[in-house]
Amino acid sequence: MMKSVNKIYGKRLKELRDNKNFTQEFIANSIDIRTATISDFENGKISLKLDVLSDICNILGITIKEFFNFDSTSQYASKHELIIEIDSY
Repeated sequence: MMKSVNKIYGKRLKELRDNKNFTQEFIANSIDIRTATISDFENGKISLKLDVLSDICNILGITIKEFFNFDSTSQYASKHELIIEIDSY
């Protein structure tokens, strides 16, 4: 199940990054981590740690709460769909 959650959050990160037209390299350089690490987050290979997520949210100009707010601009039209996706693993 953790892998599926990582993938969901990774897709969310990519979605938000793309909305700002930021590259993985820009995000990585802004918070002093490797570009490959951002790629690994987005592909669900590794978990986003809270401190790194906080730094990424600052770069994106959003709060952590907004990161987890899957609204109609997200792949998931509702929190209910997200819960179903997570429960399916």
